Amino acid sequence: MPPLTVIHASGFCLGEAVEGVPELPPRVVERLIEAPRKTLLRVAEMASREGAHAVIFAGDVLNPATAAPGDWFAVFEFCQRLASQHVPVIWLWGQLERCGPWPEEFPLPPNVHLFLGDEPCVSTVTTPGGPLQLVITSQAAPLKTFPEKPSSLEGFTVGLAYGQDIGEGGNNPADEIETDYWALGGHRVRTEFDWAGVKAHDPGPAFVCFSDPEVIPSITVVELHGPKKVFLRSLSVAALRWHTLTVHVAAESTEPQLVSQIIQEVEARRAAGDADWLVRIRLEGSPHALMPWRMKGFDREILELLRMRYGQSPPYVWPIEVTWHPSDPWPETWLQEESFRGELLRQGLALEATNPREFLSQCLPASELELSPVFRGCPDQWQTGWPEIVREALFYGLVLLEENQPATRSGGGRAE
Repeated sequence: MPPLTVIHASGFCLGEAVEGVPELPPRVVERLIEAPRKTLLRVAEMASREGAHAVIFAGDVLNPATAAPGDWFAVFEFCQRLASQHVPVIWLWGQLERCGPWPEEFPLPPNVHLFLGDEPCVSTVTTPGGPLQLVITSQAAPLKTFPEKPSSLEGFTVGLAYGQDIGEGGNNPADEIETDYWALGGHRVRTEFDWAGVKAHDPGPAFVCFSDPEVIPSITVVELHGPKKVFLRSLSVAALRWHTLTVHVAAESTEPQLVSQIIQEVEARRAAGDADWLVRIRLEGSPHALMPWRMKGFDREILELLRMRYGQSPPYVWPIEVTWHPSDPWPETWLQEESFRGELLRQGLALEATNPREFLSQCLPASELELSPVFRGCPDQWQTGWPEIVREALFYGLVLLEENQPATRSGGGRAE
């Protein structure tokens, strides 16, 4: 059979607001609003460039409850572009599409094959490269309740599943359905594994509305060359990217050195493609090295410099914030001081050795304990991150002490 090329994508989040970005100028806000729409339309460009025979959306493309007219128009324009190329769009609904009603008058071209995922089904779609058989699982019904088996045809069979861990447990469609590829969605991150010789893959979100270092926006080009012979290529078409820029501050660091390092990193992001970047700057180093830079307001200076330099014309690189992260032990001389600073650090070290669950149980009323992230989230992750949380809290506590103490005082409490 001739090879077939499919673009597999998920998570464009049209209609969803970008989170965690305060104080943006109007010109950047406009770009953020357009970013998910531009990302979607770039998939049409990629389909033409790659000679794709079909595009598969595995959920979370659009939120109908909050989508603006521009979002709906972007979906329509995308479908029309692919219709002009005779490329079918195979769209399995995910969690986002179920957030609200769809307008009855919204037109979808005949090349769009919409599957709600309410019932398992088998369907065949005609593509420019030949027939493509689809096995659609249900998000509600048991996976094995297929009304019919796929038929034998000269083409490929692709399974679609949203929010399900194919291959885990005994209730698995792969036990009874022969497929060449499983197109997954809803995992929030890029996921890939083999199940009984069949490649199962989730490209992760094509567009990211919030800062998460583990989530890299991408789509996947799937090349089907034979029965269960599949090759994957990950591509990024996101019109908005997130980045945490980490800079080490040494005791001998100078301002020109730090500024030059940050600008070089920002220039590299800006040259990486036609995308806007939202950047967090993370300054790491010993408390003794970080404190003078924090006291002189280096964070405010670098934010103002980058916003003036890269916030005037697209593509934008917009710094969101600067954070301080002491990575080394506190100077022993500070710990031995008979001062507010010394007392704060000694109590902080005792707190750092505390189990966060035990500490919160002493600080919070019983009615609020279950609402704490320590109790709701991953205790192991909190346990490993607890010392860093305490160190950063102590650092900001020292900054407040320094800002509110007179310039001369006894006890050697000022940062040296």
